[in-house]
Amino acid sequence: MTFRSYCFVINPNSGSKSKQKTLLGNIKKVFSGSAAKYEVYMTMAPGHAAQTARMALEKGFDCVIAAGGDGTINEIVQVLAGTPVALGIIPLGSGNGLARSLDIPLTLSSACRMLLNGCVRKIDLGMVNGEYFANVAGIGIDEKIGTAFNRAGARGRRGMMKYFLVGIPHFLFYRPLEYYVQSDKFSGRIKPCTLTFANGKQFGSGAEIAPGADMSDGLLDFVAVKHIRFFSLPKALYKFFTGRIAELEYADSRRVQSVLVVGSEPILYHLDGESRSGPNELVFSVKPGMLNVIVPQQNLNVWDLSNLRRA
Repeated sequence: MTFRSYCFVINPNSGSKSKQKTLLGNIKKVFSGSAAKYEVYMTMAPGHAAQTARMALEKGFDCVIAAGGDGTINEIVQVLAGTPVALGIIPLGSGNGLARSLDIPLTLSSACRMLLNGCVRKIDLGMVNGEYFANVAGIGIDEKIGTAFNRAGARGRRGMMKYFLVGIPHFLFYRPLEYYVQSDKFSGRIKPCTLTFANGKQFGSGAEIAPGADMSDGLLDFVAVKHIRFFSLPKALYKFFTGRIAELEYADSRRVQSVLVVGSEPILYHLDGESRSGPNELVFSVKPGMLNVIVPQQNLNVWDLSNLRRA
């Protein structure tokens, strides 16, 4: 069963030019043979994906497809949260953390076909400072490296190797800041290398910060990792990429509904990899069941697409 209408929002800066061309060919091939109506839009600047998603809601589309990375998805999530309109994902980013957490195919042809034969899953969203995040939000070294990576990516090819090359200098000279954290279950002062609030399992590219995260449990995984010495980095990376972060003696993980974080200065943080600057007090919280996402048939906790069809 399929939706009646799909609005594709494509970030032309995600993926290579050949991949973009292949994507357009796959969309035409898969959807021209279906009864569904579809339209394709290219984003032209930051914020345009959200603007296009709002237009799609006004025009009555049943589904908005984000073709890009986690940043493009995050823009569209701000618009679709709390509405009956579903989000579809075609992974074009460097890490594709949300797509991987939801078991969405990474190949273009499979991702396009899934939009027609998948199911809908209702997932939670995180929130901080009035904005949603679908996958992960965090404070610390990942925000620093993510900001540098996004700037470097604007000047050339992206990818995991570039992420490491950009990140190593920042890691070597990073000095953790101290924060006061408080939830209904714990409180105290911490000085983390990274403080992550995870709705999904991973940052992307297989690096699992919260292997046990469930995007439909009404909770966030609070993961605090103390400063990692350089000689311990290979071991830490191995644990990250094998889903065994809990085995690290300097990593602490809890399940939370909300956490207050207080710093001595304005807090720099990221939402799904996009950097933000906030006040010195932030509340990270979860909003259960706020978003409908098209996922593969085998994904758990799915809904039939007919549940979201418009009258």
